[in-house]
Amino acid sequence: MNLDPDPDPAISAISKSHDSAVGPDDIHYQMLKRLPGAALETLLDVLNDIWITGNFPESWRTVLKPGKDELDPSSYRPIALTSCICKIMERMINNSLVSYLEKHKLLSSVQCGFRKIAALLIILFALKHSFARLLSNGNTLLPSSLTCEKLMTQHGNIES
Repeated sequence: MNLDPDPDPAISAISKSHDSAVGPDDIHYQMLKRLPGAALETLLDVLNDIWITGNFPESWRTVLKPGKDELDPSSYRPIALTSCICKIMERMINNSLVSYLEKHKLLSSVQCGFRKIAALLIILFALKHSFARLLSNGNTLLPSSLTCEKLMTQHGNIES
């Protein structure tokens, strides 16, 4: 499977990126957002070559803290300091994979992880269904509190 040679997925992945810490290459999202078309096509060619060959730059794998022992696992920075280009590639791969899985109906209808609004709706529906089933069977439910305010504001109101 190749990455999509069409620049639209790359443009989408770049445009949805939020400014964050740059990796060891000092390339930040603002630079990528301003790439001219020819440079974007070259970037896509490079990403496809990396994807096809599996030759990922070493700096995308680990980030050693300056002056630290490379044999000590605590000497490495979190993955969040990975190159922005690497993060763009990860986003493109994830989007392609999810699209393929959904298009070919390879995800269970109860699969919740990494599925945007579907995850929230599936969880709330399953919860409501479970409560209704318990109550219809004569069970008593103890009151509890669920905080979904952030989810509701991110994904819109969900009616019962």
